Amino acid sequence: MKIITDESIEKLIQTAIYPSPHNTQPALWKIENDGRVYLNSNEDRWLKYGDPNKKDHCLALGAAFEAMAIASTSFGLSLDQLDYHYEESINTNKDYKLVAKAVLKRGSKLDPLFPMLEMRRCWRGKFMAEEKITLENIVNQLNSESLHIITGFDLISDCSAWYDKSTFEFLKDSEYEEELFNWLRFLKTHPKYNEDGLNADCLNLNVLEATVAHFLYNPKRYKIIAHSLLAKMLCAEKEQTKSAPFISLFLSNKEDSFFFAGRQMLKNWLKMTAMGYYGVPLSSLTDRKSTAELLTDAIGISKRKQILFAMRCGRPVKKIPRSHRLPLEKIKIYD
Repeated sequence: MKIITDESIEKLIQTAIYPSPHNTQPALWKIENDGRVYLNSNEDRWLKYGDPNKKDHCLALGAAFEAMAIASTSFGLSLDQLDYHYEESINTNKDYKLVAKAVLKRGSKLDPLFPMLEMRRCWRGKFMAEEKITLENIVNQLNSESLHIITGFDLISDCSAWYDKSTFEFLKDSEYEEELFNWLRFLKTHPKYNEDGLNADCLNLNVLEATVAHFLYNPKRYKIIAHSLLAKMLCAEKEQTKSAPFISLFLSNKEDSFFFAGRQMLKNWLKMTAMGYYGVPLSSLTDRKSTAELLTDAIGISKRKQILFAMRCGRPVKKIPRSHRLPLEKIKIYD
């Protein structure tokens, strides 16, 4: 029995927009007309050096599945009967690996978070200031078992310093830096500028800044300056982070799969978007053990909890560019 048409399948896949590290977009979809759904991982888009334990990769895949579940409601469908497979297929010798199976069923009300899939953005610039009463409302609305909101200026200031130090230390690793450079699209002449990765618009760089960054971040040149003050200045984002009225810490139970944590992560991110707030992950803040421990001690979370990642958040000072998406033929599996 046909549940969905070919045209609707294509539209559904393109509507299920989700966040991923460096805008890698690892999800590959196969959806049958009878409603069978297969989410696969494009392993070529895994960041081997930036994400060695596949935490961020799996969070992105979980977010992709949740985005599909939300987007399906716009077609009057629901995504049910989740069957998770990634851990058992991760060692198979294929260029893509099965992550999860599910089934589309008729009969669903539109998810109120659906419009937020298109509206969600990452903002890497400075933020507007917020009144104390507004910050209190943010905490009351967003704080939960899976999301911890920091509004104290002193701790935000500490986080800005920890983040810059961690980024500087990570970039001393030549393999890490080369992998990062591979996903940066500083120049509009880059063949994938409007397809994936982080381009100059999304990095909030003008033409001059982007040109200089392209020159200095080139691995052949960066290894010469990696331990210098110039490198510290190049990767510093202290002023942007300190301008954030709040920092969101995305949490999960330590025993939880990153895939399922990614589903909840997206819901929290979309709830924040619905309130008019945007942000950008501070990945190196929590990826580096020493700074992650400092942050964990500072907020005093339960020992059974872990911080998945941190994100500086607020209202942007200008319009946010949208990260570009892969074309359909690169995210849909064809028979």
